[in-house]
Amino acid sequence: MELKNKKRIKFAASLAAVAAASAVAVFTLGGFSGPPAGGPPAANTQAGANGGGKRGAAQAAITVNVTYPERETLSRQTDFAGRIEASQTVKVYPDVSGTVAKTYFNAGDTVKKGDLLFEFDAENAETALKQAELSYRKTMNDIESAESGSENALTILKYENAINSAQNNYENARTQLDILADDDFDFAEFRRLRKKLKEAEAKYDDNQDAESWAAYKDALDDYDNEMEDYAFWTTSRNTLTSFENSFDNYLKAVEEYEIYKSMTSGEDAANRDIAREQAELTLQNARKTFANQKVYAPVSGVISAKNINEYDNASSNTATYVISQEGMPTVSFNLSEDGANAMDIGTKVSVFYNGKNYAAEVIELAPEANSSTGLYPAKAQLTEDIGTNRSGSVIKVTAITAIEKDTLTISLDNIYYDGNQAYVFVYDNGVARRVDVTVGMTTADKVSLIEGVSDSDAIITTWHPRLADGASVVNNELSAAK
Repeated sequence: MELKNKKRIKFAASLAAVAAASAVAVFTLGGFSGPPAGGPPAANTQAGANGGGKRGAAQAAITVNVTYPERETLSRQTDFAGRIEASQTVKVYPDVSGTVAKTYFNAGDTVKKGDLLFEFDAENAETALKQAELSYRKTMNDIESAESGSENALTILKYENAINSAQNNYENARTQLDILADDDFDFAEFRRLRKKLKEAEAKYDDNQDAESWAAYKDALDDYDNEMEDYAFWTTSRNTLTSFENSFDNYLKAVEEYEIYKSMTSGEDAANRDIAREQAELTLQNARKTFANQKVYAPVSGVISAKNINEYDNASSNTATYVISQEGMPTVSFNLSEDGANAMDIGTKVSVFYNGKNYAAEVIELAPEANSSTGLYPAKAQLTEDIGTNRSGSVIKVTAITAIEKDTLTISLDNIYYDGNQAYVFVYDNGVARRVDVTVGMTTADKVSLIEGVSDSDAIITTWHPRLADGASVVNNELSAAK
C-alpha cells in the first residue's frame, strides 16, 4: 500500500543515509550494585560462585530499632564576644522614623524602665495596619474559597462542557461509521491501534531516528490494514477522517481537564501557601510598625540628653534620648547581620563571667553596622549581680538567634544524604523505605523536618551495611504487634 503520510515521504529520502551511518554496539556489563551517594550501601544478592548462574540464598532480614519524630520547639544559640562596662549611659534609638507627635520627659527627669518617652504621629501607620488587616482577611477568604472548590467551579464546568461536546461529536461520527460498516465497526480495536499510532507518531516527532521511524511505520501499517477491511475505507474517507478528528479532540479535552486538576491540587496549592505566608508577614510587619510608634525607656535612670521635640522628624539612625544608669554594669558586644535581625530591645541573653552564667537583657541595638568592622554594636543590661563593678573584662554573650516552634524533630544521626537530598529510612511492614525529607533548623544533635514524614512514621535508627530502600527488616515490637 502506498504511504501517503508526509512523515513517510520526508523520512524515506534520508533513510538510506541514516542506515549507512548507523552502527549498533552491544555491551555486556558485569552486575555491580554500589552504595547510594551519601547513604548506607545498597542490599545485594550474590550470584553463585561456581559459574552455574544460580541466585544465592536470600539475605536474612535486618533487625532494627525505630523511633518516632517528636514535636517540640527547636532553637539555635550563638555565642558572641563581649566586654563588661561600668554603669553608664544608654542611647535610645527608635525602630522607625517619622514625625514626633508628643514627648513626655525632658533632660534631668528620672524615668523607670518601660516609661513612655515619646510617640510618633501614627496616622499613616494606623492606615497601613487597617489595609494590611483587610488584605489579610481577603486573602484568607480567597484561599478558603479556592480550597473549598467554589473558585474553580466555573473553570471545571468549562472543561466538563468541552468534554461533553467533544464526546457528542465523536459519538455522532461513530454512528455514521456504524451505518457504513453495517454495525460491524470494531471500536475497541480502533482505540487500541489509534493509541499505538499516536504514541509512535509522538516518539518519532521527538526523535527522528531509524528505530522510531520503524515503530511509527509498523503502527501506521497496522492501523491502515485494520481500516482497509471496511468498505468506507475507499468510499467514505471523509466520514472516517471526521471520526478520527472528533475522537482525537475528545481525548485532548479529557487530557486538558486532567492536567488542570493536577495543577489545582499541586501548583495552585503551593501558590495558596505562598499567598497565605505573604499576607501573614505583611500583617505582622504592619502591626510591628504600628507598635513602634511609641518608644519606651529601655532602662531606669536619669535623662541626660533629649535630642527631639514635638513636630521634629526623628530617625532610626539618631539617638533620641540618652539615659544615665545607676546600678549593675552593662555588657557591650557586636552582632552579625543575622544576629542583629534576630534580636530586639528586651531580648534575653546569657552572660558567662568568672565561670558562671548570668541573665541580661538587650537595651541598645545600633541600626547600622560599624563601617570598619561590618558588625552591629549592641548593649545588654545585666539583671543579676555578677559581683563586680569593674569594666574591661572580656566575657561571652549567648543569645537565641533562630527558633522553630511546634516542629517535628529527630536525631541528626538518623539523617542520610544523597548529594544535597536528605532522607530517612522508615519501617513499613517489614520493609525499609527511603523517604526524602526537607530539613529546617539544625542544632548540635537534632534537626527539624519540614516535609516528608509525620509523627506516626517509625524512623529506623539502626545503621547496617545492607540497609537500603526495599531491604527486609524486622523490629521486635512492631513485628509482634502485627
